[in-house]
Amino acid sequence: MTDGEEFSERKVKVVLLGEARVGKTSIITRIIKDTFDYNCLSSSGASFSQKLMVFDDLSTKVNFLIWDTVGQEKFRSISKIFYRDAAIAVLVFDITDSNSFQEVKNFWINEVKTNIGGKYILGLAANKSDLVDKADVSEQEIKDFAQKEGLIFKFTSALNNTGINELFQDLGKKYLDPEGFKAEENQRQSIVIDRATINSESMKKTKKKCC
Repeated sequence: MTDGEEFSERKVKVVLLGEARVGKTSIITRIIKDTFDYNCLSSSGASFSQKLMVFDDLSTKVNFLIWDTVGQEKFRSISKIFYRDAAIAVLVFDITDSNSFQEVKNFWINEVKTNIGGKYILGLAANKSDLVDKADVSEQEIKDFAQKEGLIFKFTSALNNTGINELFQDLGKKYLDPEGFKAEENQRQSIVIDRATINSESMKKTKKKCC
C-alpha cells in the first residue's frame, strides 16, 4: 500500500455450524474479544457478531458478519433465513468427540450444500486442539475429508488462541482473491512436497552411510 491509498471495505456473511458444545461460541468470542470464557454455556437463539480484518496485500478491509446457531443445532431446525446470503460457512467439530466430526461429514456439510445458494466458501475448524492428547479423530481422516470437499482447514483452540485468526485470514483471502489464494495454496503444497523429497533423499544417504 502506498501513502494516501485508501482501503476498500467488504461485508461478508459467515455462518458457523456444528453440534452443540463443540466450541462455536468460544471461537467467536476469541476472534471478536480475544478472550476465553470458561463459563460459556449453550443457549437458544442465533447470535450475531462482527469482526473487521485488514488484508494489506489486497488493500481491503473485510467486515465478517458472523452468525452462530447457539443451541439451535440440537433441534436440526435452523431457519433457511440463517443461511441466506452467506458467502462463507465454517464447519466446527470437537477433536475429542468423533461423533461431532461424523455429524459434520454426514449432516452439516449437506445442510450448507442444500441451503446456501450461489457460490460459497467452506472452512473446517478442528476445535479444542489443546486437547490433542485426548483426540478421538485421526489427523489423516480430517485432512482427507478437507481435501475431498475442498475445505480451508485449521486446527483451532479458543483456549490457547491458535488457528482461529489464521482460518479467518485464509477464508478472507479466498473470498477476495480466489485465484491468488489458489496459487498461494499450490505453492505451500509444493514446499511440503519438496521438503518430503529432501527428507526422503536424506534418509537414503543416511542408510547408505550406515551400511
